[in-house]
Amino acid sequence: MGMSGKGEILELARMAKPHIRVVLNVGASHLESLTSLEEVAMAKGEIFRDAESGDVCILNGDDPLVTSLPVPYGVRKVLFGKRMGCHIRLVAAENTDGGLGVRVILEKGKELVDFVIPSPGLHLSLNACAAATVATLFGVSLAQVGISFSKFVPVHMRSELQVARNGIKIVNDAYNANPISTRATIDLLKSMLVMVKELPF
Repeated sequence: MGMSGKGEILELARMAKPHIRVVLNVGASHLESLTSLEEVAMAKGEIFRDAESGDVCILNGDDPLVTSLPVPYGVRKVLFGKRMGCHIRLVAAENTDGGLGVRVILEKGKELVDFVIPSPGLHLSLNACAAATVATLFGVSLAQVGISFSKFVPVHMRSELQVARNGIKIVNDAYNANPISTRATIDLLKSMLVMVKELPF
C-alpha cells in the first residue's frame, strides 16, 4: 500500500482489512510531506494499527525503525532478515551472470534454499526474503519458493532488462525514483561495471 503522507495507509488498510501485513523497510522517501525517517516509519506502521487477533504482522528484523513499530496485543509478529531468529533468514546474496541476476540463499530453521533471481539488483534479495516469509506462512515450502523466484519477471520499468538490436543491454528502471531506489540502481550499475572489468579479456 503506497502513501505520500500520514493517514493514507491507515485508510487503505481499513478498506482492505488484510490478515497478513508487511513493512519492508523505512528510508528517505516521502520526505516532501513527512519531516523525518521516524515519521515515515510511523506512517508505514499505520498498516499494523487495526490488526486483529489471528492476523500476522511481518517486519524487517534488520531495520530498527521497522522493529520499533507497535503491533496490537494478540497479533502474531514475525521477522525476516539477516539476523538470527528471523522466521526466514537471508543467509547470502550476491550478483551473478555479469550483474544481471542475483543469487540468494534463504534459511528456515534447518532448511536452506539456493536460487537465482533472473533480474538485476541486489536489493531484490530482501524483497525475496519478505515474500518467502509470507509464502511459507501459507504453507508453501521453501524449495517451491526458490523455484518460483527463479522464474521471476520484473514489472515494466522496474529493473527491467532490455536488449537493443545492436546487442547493448539496457536496465530500464524509470518507473519512479526516491533516494533509496536511486541508490539501489547506482549500486546495481557499479556492480555490473566491476564484473565487466573482472572478465578475462
